[in-house]
Amino acid sequence: MAVDRATASKSAFWSALENGGLSLVSFASLIIYSRLLPPAQFGLFAMVLAVVELIGILSNMSFHDALVQRKDITERHFDTAFTASMGICVLLTAGCWAIGPLFSQLTHEPEAGKILGWMSLSFLAAGATSTLVARQRREFGFKALALRSFAGRLSGAAVGIAIAFMGAGVWALVAQQLLMVYLGSAVLWIASKDRPRFRFGLVEFKQLTAFGALSVSALFVNFAIKRMFVFFAGIYLGAGTAGFVNLAFRTIDTFWSISATALQQVTLPMMSRLQSDLPRLRRAYGLAVGLACTVMYAGFVGLGVTAPEVVELLFGRQWIAAAPYVTALGFLVLLQAPRLFIIPILTAMGRPHMVMMGYAVGLSWLIAAIFVTHLSSASVAVAVWVSCEFIYAPLFGGMLKRATGLTFKDQFVQIRAPLAAALVMAGAVYGLRLILPDGLPAVVRALALVPAGAVAFAGVLFVLDRALVKELVDFGLSFVRRRVAASA
Repeated sequence: MAVDRATASKSAFWSALENGGLSLVSFASLIIYSRLLPPAQFGLFAMVLAVVELIGILSNMSFHDALVQRKDITERHFDTAFTASMGICVLLTAGCWAIGPLFSQLTHEPEAGKILGWMSLSFLAAGATSTLVARQRREFGFKALALRSFAGRLSGAAVGIAIAFMGAGVWALVAQQLLMVYLGSAVLWIASKDRPRFRFGLVEFKQLTAFGALSVSALFVNFAIKRMFVFFAGIYLGAGTAGFVNLAFRTIDTFWSISATALQQVTLPMMSRLQSDLPRLRRAYGLAVGLACTVMYAGFVGLGVTAPEVVELLFGRQWIAAAPYVTALGFLVLLQAPRLFIIPILTAMGRPHMVMMGYAVGLSWLIAAIFVTHLSSASVAVAVWVSCEFIYAPLFGGMLKRATGLTFKDQFVQIRAPLAAALVMAGAVYGLRLILPDGLPAVVRALALVPAGAVAFAGVLFVLDRALVKELVDFGLSFVRRRVAASA
């Protein structure tokens, strides 16, 4: 089944809406929570959430990529994956409750163990719908996933904020997380026609785990990198300082979820269908990375250079200490965006072991850096995180070269125009900030800096690569035309 540009554009839109439903509502609630809760409670919740999200990979992603990537699939494969996933979920939930007291001692936070136990209940709901999610993504059913995610996030945020106003503290964040997962899963389960049932096939299990073990191991190691960093930042820096660092991550992750995650989710099934046609795969990669870097460089570097204004306007001056970390993480997109499609390509081509190896190197580097530096300050912590990206850039670029034949020069050609535009934009914004009068309100500074940066980026991009600008416009218009035709 061929995947044309209109289908990819439509899928990208609904996938972006799914992540937008999760992230934008979450970000809006974060703004409200920042006015109601102190940084220490954000830090405590971030530490527990890091552990829950990491363990959750085993409960809801163990068979996901195998179900999406495998060419020949039957209902027995889906049922086997569902049965195995639910068994894993029960064991993981029980384990989290059992280690609760030990977890409190490790984090020096008395409530940490109880929070871990309650949040582990989310595994059961996520595991129950994990195969439904895989089926929808395999069939490009991103609309159903978007509606599911938006319903769960919106309902959970409404209840969580109401509880926060009543003085529930960190437990408001716990309630929001649980309700988001359970309500979203309920919507997807009710709306799905092909629901899995308890049935287990040993042959199907072996077939899924042969691919899924490597894929989920790579995903687990990748998730471990950020979650381990957040966890140890809380231990070494204390929950208060970790709250500022976590706010920076949450700010960047919101926009990353909307753009990058959506593109990755669409890319895996699309690249899987091109895995046997290497020339088309190379062309698809070149176009995708050029368009993605254009959009993401403009957004993330723009966010990085205006971080002081953004943080003050959204969260208040009490959170201004988070601005330098937002800047550092925003500029990291210069290294992250070109790598965005490498992981789906390697996975689609049946080489998850290469992904696993790359993430293992990054995790090893991070562990060594954490224990050498002890994350002695927030600045050191961010520097450690940035160093990981400088390890990944040449490592995954070399893997892409081995898998597809695309040289480092070929890979750089796709991003040189967006990179130049982003650097000129950053220089223009920083230069303008230097000549602005002191004492201007944040909103006035933002109104001056944002348009100047946007004009600088667009102007440089238009001069250097008009064809890329045309492709970007065509890709957007293809979705608009599709929606207009569907409405008619």
